[in-house]
Amino acid sequence: SEDDKNNEVAKKVTAFTGRCESDDDSCDEEISFEELAAAYKELCVKSEEICKLSNKQKGIIAQLEAEKKVQLSTIANLESEVTLLSTKLENMTKTVRMLNNGTDKLDEILQVGKGLEMPLV
Repeated sequence: SEDDKNNEVAKKVTAFTGRCESDDDSCDEEISFEELAAAYKELCVKSEEICKLSNKQKGIIAQLEAEKKVQLSTIANLESEVTLLSTKLENMTKTVRMLNNGTDKLDEILQVGKGLEMPLV
């Protein structure tokens, strides 16, 4: 209801009052109570809008922080996977080198063996 809104806005608005003294006792333009009340009401409306905007922004911030947490988790998982795959690649590369070295040694042994064969008479 309208009263509830006004009460809610009133809770969020702090009013400051003061007294201004001047050497010049005459004042050409005085502000009426109605004008002050209207200005106060306008400020209350603006304050309510700002509060709504602030709450909306808080929601967006919370959503973005949750997304950030998910993304950081994904990054950590991918970094672990990269480390694992790099290790596997390194091990496979070593295995291929050993197999190539073994093949080269086998070819060398076979060549030596061919040179030692005795011709059949």
